[in-house]
This record gives sequence, structure tokens and C-alpha cells, in this order.
Amino acid sequence: MKQVNFKKLSIQNFLSVGSDPIVLEFNKGVNVITGTNLDKEGSKNGVGKSVICDSINFCLFGETLRVLKKDHIKNRFSSGTCKVILSFDIIDNNNVNSYVLMRSIEPTSIQLLQTYPQNIDLTKSSIPRTNEFVCKLINCAPDVFQQSILMSVNSTLPFMAQKKVEKRKFIEGVLRLNIFSDMLNNVRLDYTETKKELDSEQNILNDLNNNLGKYSQQQKNIEESKKQQEISLQNRVLQNEEEIKDLQKQIVALNADEIIELKSNIHLLDSKLKEFNDKIQDSSSKIATLNFDLKNKKTILRDLEDIGLTCDTCKRPFSESDIEQINTKKTSINNQIEDIIKNIENVTLLLHESKSLAEKCNKGKDLYKNKLHQLDITSNNNKNIQDKIATIQSVNKQINRDIENLSINVYDFKTLISDTLDRCKIVETHIEQLAKKINIQETAKFVVSEEGVKSFIVKKILQVLNQRMSLYLSKLDANCRCTFNEYFEETIIDDKGHECSYYNFSGGERKRIDLAMLFTFQDIRRLQGDVSINISMYDELLDSSLDGKGIELVIGVLRERVEKFNEAVYIITHNSHAMNTTVHKTIELVKYNGITKLRK
Repeated sequence: MKQVNFKKLSIQNFLSVGSDPIVLEFNKGVNVITGTNLDKEGSKNGVGKSVICDSINFCLFGETLRVLKKDHIKNRFSSGTCKVILSFDIIDNNNVNSYVLMRSIEPTSIQLLQTYPQNIDLTKSSIPRTNEFVCKLINCAPDVFQQSILMSVNSTLPFMAQKKVEKRKFIEGVLRLNIFSDMLNNVRLDYTETKKELDSEQNILNDLNNNLGKYSQQQKNIEESKKQQEISLQNRVLQNEEEIKDLQKQIVALNADEIIELKSNIHLLDSKLKEFNDKIQDSSSKIATLNFDLKNKKTILRDLEDIGLTCDTCKRPFSESDIEQINTKKTSINNQIEDIIKNIENVTLLLHESKSLAEKCNKGKDLYKNKLHQLDITSNNNKNIQDKIATIQSVNKQINRDIENLSINVYDFKTLISDTLDRCKIVETHIEQLAKKINIQETAKFVVSEEGVKSFIVKKILQVLNQRMSLYLSKLDANCRCTFNEYFEETIIDDKGHECSYYNFSGGERKRIDLAMLFTFQDIRRLQGDVSINISMYDELLDSSLDGKGIELVIGVLRERVEKFNEAVYIITHNSHAMNTTVHKTIELVKYNGITKLRK
């Protein structure tokens, strides 16, 4: 039997636990977890005791026992990563393997490490795949773990209060019978696929039989059809050949030298046009400069002519020498003005000449371009015609191949009918095989159904289950008997010998039945599941309904289990009677300012 021994739990920034981690080592014995909420005047409620169970379930399966959003799991009063670390050993055939499982929020991650005998990172490519691997590693599904390891009155509905379908699902998980449900689903899928394939083969056979009747008539019609097709195809070839001749007549011969000469002339004119444009630009620039100089000279001459016989500044008369200098300067400026005007006339004449030549170049260039454009249009028309001719020639080649195929392909319907009969035999043989397969699948469906092997196994285990249930009801001094049939429908007989319902009993009486059921399933899981888990948690199971005597009886059963199975039992409670009962260790938590810590 595989043994799963949980060794140590570390909780940090998880629910009410803050940055200082709570570390719990799992030791054999009956242990009590209790605490005080200093935020509520020393109340025993709201301390964070249930965090222990929630953190174990979260670390193993990625979710808390209570339905909480991921955003609500991280402690809001502290900073840092929300992290739960669980270390455990798995002993199988005397081989010990040690593991550390770490799960965190912000960032959300999971890591599974094997620490002995080798250091190996066993984390899979995704969180869901790692979750699945963890379940296989400990041989326990989440619902079974919650019903038989982490029993919580706040988050787990008692087995007897569940609906029939939920009971069946849970028991199948405990007895590991869900494999038969998976097998039944697989067989049903295979049956559906086989049925579809059989229907398809039947349709194929019907089509083949229908085709056989058509082939004789087709054999009569095919030769006539071949002749008509051949004549039609030959006529198409002749029509296409005539069209090719007409198209060839439309092709215009082009002189390549003429095209080269036109392009050369355009290039030559482009060069000359650039030369003339440069001259025009240069002449325009010179004229602008000369006009500017002319304007300046005229301004100077006008200023000289405006000078009188006396100085405007000192009011004294000009001397004859001064007047002679002024006249000399006027004469010089007049000469300069005449030179500038002559230059302007000469440059203007050159500008008009350059513009005239440029205009001639543009006209010549446009003429050449028009000729070249017409030649391009003719060339494109020739190319289009040649493309049409090539397309028609390609069509004619395909038509000729079709004509050859008509003469080559012999429609031998005798062979076709023979081949079809052979196919019918093959399909009929396949149909017989599929029919046999369906018969086998129908038998397999019954074998793995509720009435088949599953019912047989349940009947075998039922006696053990009812015996264990009777034993624990007796140990807990319950005033009833409870037995299950092969469909796990319970029959409850009270101490008066009357059959009654689970809800006919008081809260304390139902609690004894629930605990007897819990201990029974723990035993069945241990026997049937081929796995032994060393811890069990009981969250607030002793805080309601049970009286002092009931609590002592329950703890007595737990002590027996500790000695028999080397279990580490943890009772989460604030019941003073439970805390006063002799236990191996009391773990006390304290909550202050919203943070839960271990009381040292």
C-alpha cells in the first residue's frame, strides 16, 4: 500500500495569515487547534483556525474549501506573495520519495519538487497539468480528500445530506469505481462511432447496388456519346484555327530602328531643351540684375539733379569747382545708364531667341513622343493578339488530348460491373464485422454499467461498509442502525425498530451518524484506495450538536485510529470540553489587527 505522509505546512499572506508564516509540523496523535480573536474582545470565533484546512486544500488542488475568488485569498493587510508550502513523503514498496509542493498568488504559480532521492523539478507545462499530476501522485481526488481528510462542517455537506447522484459520485471516488464510468463513456462513444460507420457502409452498399443497374444502360449510350463528343471537339479545333488566322492578319509589323531613332531624338531634344532653359534662366537673372542697377543709377542721377547752387547743410554757395564735379558725375552716370540699357536690350534679345528655340524643341519632342506612343499602342495590340493566339493554341492542344482520351479510354462496363460486385462483397464483409463489433460493445456497455461489474464490486464491498458503519455507530453510542444496498440507498432503523429518515434525528444524533459515515469512508478509502494518508482534519465538527459525552466518544475513536494507523489528527475547535480532553498537543492561534499568528 502506498503511504502519503504529510510532514510540514507553511502558510504566508494567505487569508488572515500575514507576512510572518505559520508553520505546522504534522505529528502523530490527537491534536487540538484553537485560538483567540483579540480584535473581538477575546472571542473564539474568526481567529483563522479554518485557514489550516483551506491552505492544505489550496496547496494540493488550487482552491479553498470555502468558495472564494482568487482576489480574496491573499491577505489584504500585509504585503508580499501569498504562498503555501507543503512537504510530504510517499512510501511505495519501501521506496521513500520526498516532495515539496509550493503554490502562490501574485504571482500565480505552482512548483512541485522531488527532494529525495534526487532533486528533480516535476512541475508540468501548465497549472492544470500539474494539478492533475499531484492528484495522481497522492492517489486522491479533491472531493474524496475533502470528505475523508479535511472534514469541515462549514464547507462540506455531510454525506447523508447529499443528493443521490452526489452520494454515488463520491462513493465511486472512494471505491475508485469512477474508472468504470469513464469506461462506459468510452464504450458509448465507440458504439456511436461504430453505429455511424455501419450506417455509412449500409449506404455505400445501397449505392453500389443502385449503380449496378445503371451501368448496362450507360454502356449502350456511351459509344454514341463518344462519337458526338469527338465531332464536337473537332469542330471546335477548326473554329479555333480559323480564329488564329484572322488574328494573325491583325498583327502590324513594327520597325525597331524607327523606335530607337525616335527615342534618340527625344533624348537629344531633352539635352538641347535643358541648354536653352539654362540660358533663359541665366538671361532672366541678368535682366533682373541690370534693371536693379539701372534703377539705382537713375536714383543717384535724380539726386544729383536736385542739388541747387547752395549747400543744404551749411547754406553756403557751391564753388565753380564743386559744380564742375557734380556735372562730371552726372555725365558719368548718364553714360553708365546708356550702357546698362544697351546690355538689357542685348540680353533681352538673347532671352527671346532662347525661348523661341526652347519652344521649337518642345514641339519637336511632343511630335516624337506622339509617334512613339502610337508605336507603343501598336506593339501592345500585337502582344494582346499574340497572347490570344497562344491561349487558343493551348485550348486546341487540350481539345486534341481530349479527343485522344476518347479514343484511348475504353468503357468496359463488364469490368466495371465485376469491380462493383467485388466492392459489394468487401462492404458486406465489413458490415458483418461491424455488426459483431456492435454486439460486443453492447455487452461491454452492460458490463461496465450500473447493473454490471460495478454492481458486483459494490455488493462485495457492501458487507464491509455496513459492518464498519455499524461498528462506528456503536462506538459513538448512536441510537440507530444504518445499512446501504448496492445502489447506496440507505436504510436507517431507530432504536425502536422503526425505519426513519436521516432528518428524523436531532442535530446531535445526525452528527453521530455523520461521524460514523466519515470514519467508515476513511477505512474504505484506506482499504480500497490502496493509499494511506497520515493526516485528518476535523474543522468545527465538535463545536455544535455533540454533548460532552459525544465529544469524548469521538475523541476515543480518534485515539484508536492514531494508534492503529499512525495518524496525525487535528481537531479545529473552540469547544472548551474538547480542549480540556486529553490530547497530545494544543496549537493556539491568536488574531490581532486582522492578522493570525501562532501564540508562542
